[in-house]
Amino acid sequence: DNFDLPIAKDVVARAKCYDLTYSRTGRTPFLSAVESVASATADGLGMLIDQGAAAFQIWRGVHPDTNVARSKLRQKQT
Repeated sequence: DNFDLPIAKDVVARAKCYDLTYSRTGRTPFLSAVESVASATADGLGMLIDQGAAAFQIWRGVHPDTNVARSKLRQKQT
């Protein structure tokens, strides 16, 4: 059981947990701590990409393919 937060486990049990921060792997310290009890987890990379795409569309009139950005940002750097 990897639950190491200063709140009771039942507060996040069966909850959908979202972290505004993001990482290449999609696992942040918060999401790693709640993954054993939460019903779902997600990090903020999608929000970052979609907000950037919306701004690009406003300025350029074209909505970029966010799937390409998402997969490239999740790729492991060598």
